[in-house]
Amino acid sequence: MRVEHGLTQDELADRADMDAAEIRRLETARRDPGVRVLHRLAEGLGVPAADLLRIGD
Repeated sequence: MRVEHGLTQDELADRADMDAAEIRRLETARRDPGVRVLHRLAEGLGVPAADLLRIGD
């Protein structure tokens, strides 16, 4: 989804007020996001949090 929005990991990290290393860990499945992280990612991407929970779309 990040790439679809034309964002680098660093850009998303800035928008979501997160560390870029945390974005990398999430994308490589080395960390499962909690509710707060999902909310921050959704805000950074400009999408509803529910969009991040869709499977198989």
